Amino acid sequence: MKKLLIISSFFLLGVTACSSNQATDIREDKDIKVEQSEKSNLSFKKREPRSTRIDITNKDGYQVSSAEASMVDSFESVEQLDQRSDLNIEGQVISNEYVTYDDIPFTISKVKIIDIIGKTEEGFVIGDTIKVVQTGGLYVQHDVGGDEKIFTTEEEKKESEKMEGKTIEVTLNDAPVIKKNNTVFLFLEKSEDDPLGSDLYAAVGDYQGKFIVESDDYIEPQSLEIKSKHGNSDFTMEEIEAEVKSAR
Repeated sequence: MKKLLIISSFFLLGVTACSSNQATDIREDKDIKVEQSEKSNLSFKKREPRSTRIDITNKDGYQVSSAEASMVDSFESVEQLDQRSDLNIEGQVISNEYVTYDDIPFTISKVKIIDIIGKTEEGFVIGDTIKVVQTGGLYVQHDVGGDEKIFTTEEEKKESEKMEGKTIEVTLNDAPVIKKNNTVFLFLEKSEDDPLGSDLYAAVGDYQGKFIVESDDYIEPQSLEIKSKHGNSDFTMEEIEAEVKSAR
């Protein structure tokens, strides 16, 4: 399993979802032209960011808890993601399997490939399915408060007892795992020697290589740091394809 992150803490006691529904500030950049090899130049305009982000947290009533982590590698552009990836796909999530390894929750999503952009050397074709491992997902809490069960107040102790055995959804840096029926764009790399199984892929930089597709005109990266070449915090499919091709 690639060591993509260092998890610093799980907020598993009395947590609320950290707000990721905040618009990102967009720099006032001029329109730029995305150069494409052997293609005519395409000009894309800067757009006003939405005030809220796409919410793919569970709709089954599970409380959402954020695991804060420092990423080993950080990415800021499609070009950087493409340089690292083995395979770039648009796909639809068919199913999720929630597992725990070393007391950390992971999710293995089965994704049906709708389209392949750029790299095809992994041998997949449109219509194939691929297994994608992610950090986070549904997690049954246990030993809340630690082995010594030291609490500063009686209320904290009672809250701990209430949380014991409760299923929650863990997100990584406020980025939920992809869910069944989500349409996604993924920059993937082979997850070598993964203890969770064989033939697994992971998004580059975990959540950083995952984009949620609302439509061809609105695609949202899970990372707030990913920006288009012209400064947008969202993409169209045409823009992603152009930026992947311009990275060649």
